[in-house]
Amino acid sequence: MFAWQTPLSSAWQDSLVSPVRGEALGVDSLLLTGATGFIGGNLLVTLINAGLAGRLVCLVRGVSVADALARLRASAVRSVA
Repeated sequence: MFAWQTPLSSAWQDSLVSPVRGEALGVDSLLLTGATGFIGGNLLVTLINAGLAGRLVCLVRGVSVADALARLRASAVRSVA
């Protein structure tokens, strides 16, 4: 499990996980591109810690699904280190 590592205000954190906000915007899923990069990796960890992993879809290059998942995990680990 990743620990919250960002200096975000609690109001902004609450807006990420608010079910009312998600329903009001009609957001069922979030597409994250660049998740293996520096900014995308940090955003990935932030979204996971905000409880949005179930809505998250990441576009990642890889020769196979296993390779793409390995790249995604490595990016997340780099972001919390």
